[in-house]
Amino acid sequence: MKQMLLTFDTEPLPAEPVSKAGALKSLLSRNQRSAQQCRDAAERLQRHIEDKIRSADNMLMQRPTPKRLADSDHIRRQAGNLERLQSALRKLAELHEREEIPAELAGLTTRSAVEQALRNSPSDSAIARIFHDAAPAVSDKAKAIKFIRILQAWAP
Repeated sequence: MKQMLLTFDTEPLPAEPVSKAGALKSLLSRNQRSAQQCRDAAERLQRHIEDKIRSADNMLMQRPTPKRLADSDHIRRQAGNLERLQSALRKLAELHEREEIPAELAGLTTRSAVEQALRNSPSDSAIARIFHDAAPAVSDKAKAIKFIRILQAWAP
């Protein structure tokens, strides 16, 4: 089978020069898109956080055994880590919007990207500082459950 060779009678069009205003607009829209991606990723985490908390609460509704208490506590810690990840994504979105995002954090717009960066970067990196500064808010319900667990441990 022969390949068809096409010839063109016209010269290719020259590329249009990009003005500084156009480059700025492109950069601004890139920062806005990145900020929106971070916010969307943070919102998607909310369902997972609520599911983890609900699962931990359901474990405590059953007869409290040491294994159930430990499992519930582990699931609740996972929910806390997801809350910190959610806060870190929101902080990254704010940095994108204010155009103060460091180059090493510019590509972190999804949950998996932030998790991978946390695993692979040193503990004093910018993403690690953002993650550790984003302490989850402890609700009254979580405090009450912790208090009940302490009382159950001391009950005869």
